[in-house]
Formats: sequence, structure tokens, C-alpha cells
Amino acid sequence: MRRIIFTLLISFSLIVSSNTEIYYGPDPKIDYGYKEYAEGNFKATFNKVLKLAKNGHIEGQVRLAYLYHFGQGVSKNVKEAIYWYKKSALQGHPLAAGNLAGFYKDGTILNADGNKDYDSAIYWYKKASLAQGQYKGKVDESALKDLKDIEMNLLPSNSQVTENGWRCNSGFKRSGNNCIKGINVPPNAYASGSGWKCNSGFTKSNNTCIQNPVDNQVYSAASGSGFAVTSDGYVITNYHVIKGCTDVYIHDKGKSILSTIVTFDPNNDIALLKGNFKPRNFYPLSRESTKLLTEVYVAGHPFGRDISTSVKVTRGIVSSLTGVANNFSNLQIDASLQPGNSGGPIMNDKGNVIGVAVAKLDLDTIVEDYGVVPENVNFGVKANVVINIMESENIKLPKPNLKSMPMSELSEMITDGTYYLSCWMTMAQINKMRETKVIFKSLN
Repeated sequence: MRRIIFTLLISFSLIVSSNTEIYYGPDPKIDYGYKEYAEGNFKATFNKVLKLAKNGHIEGQVRLAYLYHFGQGVSKNVKEAIYWYKKSALQGHPLAAGNLAGFYKDGTILNADGNKDYDSAIYWYKKASLAQGQYKGKVDESALKDLKDIEMNLLPSNSQVTENGWRCNSGFKRSGNNCIKGINVPPNAYASGSGWKCNSGFTKSNNTCIQNPVDNQVYSAASGSGFAVTSDGYVITNYHVIKGCTDVYIHDKGKSILSTIVTFDPNNDIALLKGNFKPRNFYPLSRESTKLLTEVYVAGHPFGRDISTSVKVTRGIVSSLTGVANNFSNLQIDASLQPGNSGGPIMNDKGNVIGVAVAKLDLDTIVEDYGVVPENVNFGVKANVVINIMESENIKLPKPNLKSMPMSELSEMITDGTYYLSCWMTMAQINKMRETKVIFKSLN
């Protein structure tokens, strides 16, 4: 199991010589940002450990990796977390080595063949246990437990752990993460049981795998919501709505408008589109700090067009100014969100957008972890993230409204400025995205 508790980072406050992988005690002269972290000031902690990490300080590197890992004080960035965990692990930090091993074990980092890299997982779990043993005088039981899990449950039969990874037993040869006996696996195939199977996109023909004909036709595969932010056709939505799409269409009053993806921010899940049309109405973006209990309206197309083609609106309040794991780029609302709401506007009574609908808590996970069904716990990306993206593209923003809008005007803006977005993909893209995107059932 990957060790991810920040308090463990505090207990493992260690200094490692640049010429050795043996641990020494904590340095009381160095400020790791404990006080700021305990107070919830993650940004201040991030600034302190960033300087330490860039100067090659092992403890600063592992703390920086942690903050990137869980999006505390900075946008969540697994790629950066891996980079700094590796930097620290190479200097001998046991926690960094253990977390890095976990990324290899769970497939976050794949090997050159696109398979889970158990060799590297084994290597770093052993490094974690050794480093902990040198410092504490006893091996890291957690690392050994994860190592045993790989050996007993993940490695193929007829294999064994070695010093730097694993190998197949005598009489067997390695094919990906399998051990096979007396079988020649052709190109574009992988070992399976006592035989082999062709990779996705290939079909077995005698002792070879031949590529299937390419289907370049695009299909309407998924949908989301979006909203106009200027009078000349710029539209905001979520990145996950347009991710993997060959084409994205904006649907406005019976017209399907092919859009251009101008830019996107995967970390904050925002995308900016441009359509060749003149919106009947558009939303100004709020520049004010949102307050708790602010009444909000959420517009969009939940469940796509299965229920009806008209825009739907729900109402609620701002129930928290942060998202999951103190994500300060998000806010929490109690207005209902459903599949298809993603990318829709969250607005106040002035008609100013304060956020972009992005997510709701996973029902199965919450029930499993807490034993209750979550109610009215939904999230949006704050408007300042959208403002930053648009300003980076030198797009002139409309001025926010200063007074509350009459309901009739607000209704008109919602109806004319909120859009159903359709994502079009090839079958190859659809098959690739099934695990990360809600695909229409008609294509299953």
C-alpha cells in the first residue's frame, strides 16, 4: 500500500548526504513549513519546500512531491510528484522510494511496452526497506508487505523475485508480465494462459497477428455542457468533456457548430472552445471573492438529450470555498449535478459566473468508505481559473454585472448562452476512452 499520510513525512524528517544513501537525523536549523502546514496554509509550505527541493534538499523534494501528489498549495500534478519523488528516492529517502514504487506497482508509470513495471516497483520497495533499515535499525515493514503482495498476487506463476526485479523460472521465458513455456509470441501479441492473444486492433491469423481495417468514421460518443463567455463565440467547458474527441460540436437552437479547441488546462479541468457563431447571450465572469451561503444557479444538459433538449437549471448555495483535499481552485455547492452537467455555468443572482460545474462525489466510494449515501455534495472550478485562461489568450472579458438580475433576464441568458456539447470519436478512440469517459450506451 502506498504511504501517503503527510504526518509520516513529518516523522521522517531526515538529511541525507549527497555522497551516500545512509540516513542521518533531522536538521533543526531547516524550516520545512510544519507550522504553516498545520495551520492549513499549504501555499506557504509549498513555497518553502520548493526552494529546498530546487537546491537538492532531499526532505524538501519529498515534501514538494507530496504537495503536488495531493494538490495542496498547488494544482495536483502527478507528473511533477513523480519527478520529485524520484529525485528524493535517488538520494535514499525511504518514503519517497516507497511512494515511487507504488506508482510503478499500480500502473501510474508503465514500462516501455506499456505494461505495469513490476521490476521498478520491486527495486524501489527494496530501496525503501533498506534505507529505513539503515536509519531506524529495522526494515520497513510496509515496503516488505507491498513487495510480498507483488510476489504473491501480481507476478505470474513460474517466476521469482530477483535483486533488481523478477525473472521467469528455468524453462520459461518472459513475455510482457507473463512467463510462457515453449511458445513463440508473434509481434503485436501477448502471452495469455498457455497460449497468446493479439493486441487490441489486431486479429489472429494462423501464427501471426494482422491489423484490423481502420474505421475512421466518427460517432457521437459522449456529451457535456458549455457556456458562452464573449459575444464572438468563445465557449467554456470542462477538459474531460472534450478529452479524446476528434470533433466537438456546439449545439445552438437547432444548429450544430464545429468548434476549435483554443486551449485547455487538464489540472484544473477547463477547456476553451471557439465556434464560428454569434451567441444570442453570454455570461460575464465574476471577479469578486465568492462567499459562503451565496445563492447559486447551475445550468446545463444533465443526461444529455435523453430527457429533453432544453437546458435545465438547479438552485443551491455555496457550501464550501474549497474542494476535495483542500483544493482551493474548487468550490463546493449543494445544487444538484448529474452526468452531462459537466462544463455548465454556476452563477450568482447577478448572472455572473462564479464557477464551472465539474464533479460530484463518487457514490460507491463514499458508501464503501463511510457507509452513507452522499447528498448534495458537488463541486465547481472557480471563475478566477477561467479568467486566467482567457487572459492568457488575450481575450477581452465582458464586465461583470453590478446588480441582481430580474429572473426573466436571468432565464433568457441561461436559455440563450448555455449549450449542449457533443463529442465525436472514432471507434478506436471510443475503445481507448471507455474507462475514463462516459460513453453512450448505444456504442457499447
